[in-house]
Formats: sequence, structure tokens, C-alpha cells
Amino acid sequence: MPRYVFGPNSSDCTELPSPARHDELATLAAAVQRGETDALRTFLTIVVPYLLRIVRRVLGPEHPDLEDVTYEAAYATVEGLGRFRGEGTAV
Repeated sequence: MPRYVFGPNSSDCTELPSPARHDELATLAAAVQRGETDALRTFLTIVVPYLLRIVRRVLGPEHPDLEDVTYEAAYATVEGLGRFRGEGTAV
């Protein structure tokens, strides 16, 4: 279904490009599932800062378990890749 942006005049209308259906991390996640250690390193390098931002928002920036919870979340993410069906994003 096309999406549109309307300008100041109701006749000014621009079609937005379709959102990307390809998850950029899906290929990397598949390589992690195959046991490729370089892929795991790259995956974690990308995912851990994202998870840290989320954990920091939930627990607060000064929480003493911030890093531990982040690494537990990263471990759970990698462990859960086997159940990833590609219906959403890898993260």
C-alpha cells in the first residue's frame, strides 16, 4: 500500500518510498546461527550499544547492574536467533 506525504496545499502530494523489507541484520544473524565467530563479533558490536541504550532507559543511567543486564540481554538475543523467523527485524 503506498504512503503519501501531503504538502501545504491539498494538491501537493508526494509518494514515499516503500519501507525496506530487508532486515540488514538478518544476513548477519543467519551467519551467527551457522556458528561464524566473526559474524558473532560483528553482530554484538552492532547490537550491544542498542541494547545498552534500552537498558539505560529502563534501569536508569546510574544503575549498578547496567552492564550485567545489557550483556544478559545480548546473550539472550544471540540465543534467540535460532527462533528468529524473519517476520520482523533481528533486533
